[in-house]
Amino acid sequence: MVFINSSQLLASTYDTVNEVNMDTLQEQTYAGLRGYRNSSVYTGHRTRDVRFTNGYGITFDGNRFVYLSLSDSYTILAIDTNTDEVKVELQSSSIYPYKLYFDVTINSLLMIISDRSYGRLNVGKWNLVTKELSFLLSRTSVSNSETISGLDIGSYWCTEAVNVGGSIWMIGDHGRDSR
Repeated sequence: MVFINSSQLLASTYDTVNEVNMDTLQEQTYAGLRGYRNSSVYTGHRTRDVRFTNGYGITFDGNRFVYLSLSDSYTILAIDTNTDEVKVELQSSSIYPYKLYFDVTINSLLMIISDRSYGRLNVGKWNLVTKELSFLLSRTSVSNSETISGLDIGSYWCTEAVNVGGSIWMIGDHGRDSR
């Protein structure tokens, strides 16, 4: 879930982005479900014209764009909150993007992703300016346990990140009680 202003809360579901008006507590579909466009034709369409599948992560840049990850189509979408237009921000057949976070300090998306080429969980960074993807932490197999730079980690479902200031992030795994 992500607030895009003081009265608008967005939450991604399997096939929609739902909006809750915090003043009235009314819920409605913000994007997805209504259209029949697939990931190859998202760009240039309005939120009412697209259909999402396997939506997981959602984040807001604090200014204009909501980012949504769709793991089935290996896609991260950018939704312009001013124009309601959707575009593909990142699409790569080698990653499943799950959870998304926005780092305002470096103007980049941080994400929990599964790297299909190596079959491992990663914390990745997508630079919105240079359009480059880099892996910050990678899971490796060490004597029957999986580690991320010394952090024992379960799965993307149990892994969370939180910004503690500037570009400092804490990564935690509540599935195995690791921090």
